Amino acid sequence: MLTQDELNVMFEEYYSVMDGIEPDRLQKRIDLANDLYDIIMVYYTLLDGNESQAVIENQLANELYSTIAKYGEIDDYTSEMVDLYTKDIVKANMSHKSSEYYVSDERAVNVAQDVGQSFLNYFEYQDAVANNKTKTWFTQNDGDVRPTHATENGKQIPIDETFKVGGYLMRFPKDTYYGAPAEEIVNCRCFVKYS
Repeated sequence: MLTQDELNVMFEEYYSVMDGIEPDRLQKRIDLANDLYDIIMVYYTLLDGNESQAVIENQLANELYSTIAKYGEIDDYTSEMVDLYTKDIVKANMSHKSSEYYVSDERAVNVAQDVGQSFLNYFEYQDAVANNKTKTWFTQNDGDVRPTHATENGKQIPIDETFKVGGYLMRFPKDTYYGAPAEEIVNCRCFVKYS
């Protein structure tokens, strides 16, 4: 298990590449990723026991709900996200029991970053809707950016409109509301600035 200092460095490096992200938004992402990492590591211990998949999913979902509620309001969309991430995480682990990666620190860090980013993107979007702001999509502008995301880079639109990413409508990066699939969501480092 990684130390808190090691995690902070990893999470800060991951999120700080979001050029121009405000310090308070950066810190919130680091804090949530740390909380989620701890949940994933506890979840790994459940996999070693005799618990059923349903029991494991229930315990993981309860921990996610409790943690996410510290950062924003639990509504229908966040409930769907918790259920989706819980099932995806457990299914991946159950399908890859023999792979050490699926119970590794590296995977816990990746899941924590990805899941945390998804929820905070949504909470920031909710705030922007309440304040009737506009939004601009930004990529990392590097060789790892998906071509489908690059087409939206720098695009500014009203808050009530959607970005078209790979043929899917998205209100913000990592948005699954309109059915964007995992290949447009997982490991996405894009972010939105609201003004």
